[in-house]
Amino acid sequence: MTTDDGPSPPAPLPIVRKVRIARCDPNRNIKPGWYDGPVDVYGNRHGYGITRHDDGTEYEGQYVNDVMSGFHGRYSLAPRHKLVMVQRDDHSLDHDNANVARTIMRLIEVRYVGSFRNDVPHGVGTTITRTTDYYPNDATRGQERQIPPEIRSVVVTHDVGVHDSSRNEAVGEGVRVVYTSRATIDRLIDGGRTIKTTAATWEKSCYRLMHGRDVNLRVADEYAAWIVQCMGATFPGPPHGQAGWGGIA
Repeated sequence: MTTDDGPSPPAPLPIVRKVRIARCDPNRNIKPGWYDGPVDVYGNRHGYGITRHDDGTEYEGQYVNDVMSGFHGRYSLAPRHKLVMVQRDDHSLDHDNANVARTIMRLIEVRYVGSFRNDVPHGVGTTITRTTDYYPNDATRGQERQIPPEIRSVVVTHDVGVHDSSRNEAVGEGVRVVYTSRATIDRLIDGGRTIKTTAATWEKSCYRLMHGRDVNLRVADEYAAWIVQCMGATFPGPPHGQAGWGGIA
């Protein structure tokens, strides 16, 4: 490309580096954190990189002139823990208190996987929410080698839809695919001792979404797969590994 003054300067080449991101532009909502990836000669994030924000959120994907833009991006929220009250399971080994409410921990992990434009989702994408209910193991707290907590249930929800960056929301029809795992407990008697063993499998259910919202309508698996195919997306399969403790697959 040439101009009246001669050839235009070449595009700035990206330089891979790790830099500190700060709130330096009052007109943009830039969250502080650490960025690992290429930057242009002006210091803008440009290309494929990872930003780990101070608030626990993280983005991995393409940047264009310091904004999230491109395909196959992954934006993760900070994991949240909270206490919830639940009824004891019918198969609880504590028969005297089987119907007494019990406090458990709930871990909530949320991630969006899809396309971005101007720092917001745009195009086809999936919001994955994993909710894990577990009984904390206080006996091993503070020790170097901790015993994994006892899992009560795991629910992994995939909301597949098309997003509009100008409205910052999902538009049209979408699909919610839910995988649920509930532990089943068997009682084995060995020399007078009660042994508790657990096993779990994934159960799938599909629902219709409209503009990203649940319309409380369950649909057949084949219909959900057809809607996902029409969007050009991949139907979400069950989480990898065992149905139990772990992050988003």
